[in-house]
Amino acid sequence: MHYPLSRRPRRLRQTAAIRAMVEETTLSVNDLILPMFIMEGTNITSEVKSMPGIYRYSLDKLLDEIGLCVDLGIKAFDLFPNFAEEKKDKYATLSYQAGNLYLEAIHQIQKKYPEVVLMTDVAMYHRRSFQRWYPRFRGRTHYSRSIRRWIDWFG
Repeated sequence: MHYPLSRRPRRLRQTAAIRAMVEETTLSVNDLILPMFIMEGTNITSEVKSMPGIYRYSLDKLLDEIGLCVDLGIKAFDLFPNFAEEKKDKYATLSYQAGNLYLEAIHQIQKKYPEVVLMTDVAMYHRRSFQRWYPRFRGRTHYSRSIRRWIDWFG
């Protein structure tokens, strides 16, 4: 049923407290998760060509950058390592080898900034071995079949 309005109702805009109570979305620095890209080496900053303004950092530079972000109030980071293709395999074995850059970065970040939240993406699968996990049928990818394969594989 449609009710014609002769004037707009403003009862929910009377005071700042009422407006804050009924607003749909609030966004603050506490809601942000900053993706950070790490690479091997020292004292290196390299721009990601496909994402202008986004950089890959060596571990020493990454720690400095996280420090600047923490000073701005950002408390959550998603860490993405960048490894050469020849170091990747279908089991992501480098991801759990002691002393690799990825695990060392996690340990150093947690040690220097214990108040931050870290999320990670291993990103160490080999592209060619990963493609077989997404079966295609009549030109379309079937993710539900892929999920079943992942469950069978890692079960």
